[in-house]
Amino acid sequence: MKTKELKVSDAARESYMKNCWRSTAKCESLYEVDYKIRRAAYLGTVVQSYPERVIHYHNLRLVIKNNSIFELFMNGEEYIWISEKRKYTYDKLNDKVLV
Repeated sequence: MKTKELKVSDAARESYMKNCWRSTAKCESLYEVDYKIRRAAYLGTVVQSYPERVIHYHNLRLVIKNNSIFELFMNGEEYIWISEKRKYTYDKLNDKVLV
């Protein structure tokens, strides 16, 4: 799955901005918010692959259908830890440095 090909729906973006407001506050543009959502899709763990792909990243669930992240919601029951090293490596590979 190439993250640059994934589209981010307005609903998913709004949900991320509401649920991850600290992370969103560090972003200077909607492009950076979308980048973080795509990074979550790439680094997260696939928990369901049919009929939609569901990815678990930290305490978020991302629902992907037709190459579009169309839904994002919090999962308070389970937490999947993603190391800062993995995020940094992803950012470096994509020529992106985020705070």
